[in-house]
Amino acid sequence: MKARTLFILSILAVSFNAAALTQFKPAVLNAALLFDHNPSTGNVKHSLQSIRDEQGKLQVMTEVKYDRSGCFTNINMVDRVNGRIFHVINKDGVLSSFKGQPITGKVNKHCEITELENEQGKYTFIYNVHGLLEKAVDRDTGKVATLYEYRNSQFPERIRDYNEPRDDRFFIHQEARNSLTRSWYQKVRA
Repeated sequence: MKARTLFILSILAVSFNAAALTQFKPAVLNAALLFDHNPSTGNVKHSLQSIRDEQGKLQVMTEVKYDRSGCFTNINMVDRVNGRIFHVINKDGVLSSFKGQPITGKVNKHCEITELENEQGKYTFIYNVHGLLEKAVDRDTGKVATLYEYRNSQFPERIRDYNEPRDDRFFIHQEARNSLTRSWYQKVRA
């Protein structure tokens, strides 16, 4: 009986993790994390996102175009709040930019950005078994510059930036977590 229960629980745990890892295509989420925009779900050809102030004036605009396999071909960003403008093109696995911040890099056949060079430095990226961004390593020093920590979802739970005294953590609000746990427990007990 115990073995059967453990087997069923392990299947549920594996299926929960598998379901949690299918919300976004990894290539779409990784590009969103690296270039500061919101990822899109499903098969997307074109994404246009904007943020406006109270008067309706455009503050941030991000446009991303994807090919048939879901790999980005262009990323255009105008961020007036942080003073960033860039237009990145992915052509045959080579990243280049025009207008704005100079960006170069390489993209592999899985649409994972393997190398990136911009105003902040030169980086090599390492991905986990699910194809999600795990580490950004400074190519000059060989040290980990940024670490992305995941749990049971695609979004990182924590992003550790070793170059700046900042540590971004993402939490589920405790009250929401308690109510989810209570409602799940009540359903299981019924």
